[in-house]
Amino acid sequence: MQGAEPYLTRFDVELPCVVNPTETAVIDAAHKSRINYEVYFFSNEEHRKSFENNPLDYCGILTDPVTQKRFTPEPSSPALMQNGTRFIFSSDSTMNAFRNNPEFYLLPDYEMGL
Repeated sequence: MQGAEPYLTRFDVELPCVVNPTETAVIDAAHKSRINYEVYFFSNEEHRKSFENNPLDYCGILTDPVTQKRFTPEPSSPALMQNGTRFIFSSDSTMNAFRNNPEFYLLPDYEMGL
């Protein structure tokens, strides 16, 4: 979800840090990371970097951007970077479909309404 920060801030939503759930995440773009359509927030830069270096340790279930089905990624799950976002797929065939037409599967550029 793009534009979640103003919405979460307006309603005083507090989220736990993905890497260290005992800490409160900072809700801003500098403390955010995305995989597929999922958005993750962190309490500090160190935790964000740890997540980005080892996302499978923290991300849990993801949505395949092609099939829209939920799956648990594994180290062998196909992945690629597109426009600065990591995409992980449930199969080679869905990764190839995405690679052949990424604009069709990218998250629309919209903002959440307040």
